[in-house]
Amino acid sequence: MHNNKKEVITGNPDQVHTLQEWMIEGMPDFEMVNRAMQQWCINRATAREYLRQAYRNWKTDKEIELENRRNAKIAELQQLKYTMKEEYAGTPNGIRAILSIEKEIMRLSGLDVQKVDVTSDGKSVQYMPIWGTVDPILDEDTTDHSSKED
Repeated sequence: MHNNKKEVITGNPDQVHTLQEWMIEGMPDFEMVNRAMQQWCINRATAREYLRQAYRNWKTDKEIELENRRNAKIAELQQLKYTMKEEYAGTPNGIRAILSIEKEIMRLSGLDVQKVDVTSDGKSVQYMPIWGTVDPILDEDTTDHSSKED
């Protein structure tokens, strides 16, 4: 008798993890399958099964996914910062670009300061600084306006 059960191929955890890293990098599925076939000397069906396992594991580990994606983006931004052309490195535009990259890295790392919107019942609070108010004591006209005789 013939057994109709399909054999389940279990991927090496390192290979599945490598596929997940390629996902983070934004590599298309067909390229991941082709690369896996070349690097690990496996057939197309096995490479696709490894890819399916990588997606299954990816979907169950949402927090890890977000952290991996964040770390990958931070690494990409740091690489961008370090590979700046020498002709731009010391210029004002180059410095602005580096500061912009650093700001994004800080935002992704959770090191930025969150601005708080102060509202009351969904409406903006009217803030009047103390120096904008009229103080009755200071408002008295105490200066001498008499003209000096020449």
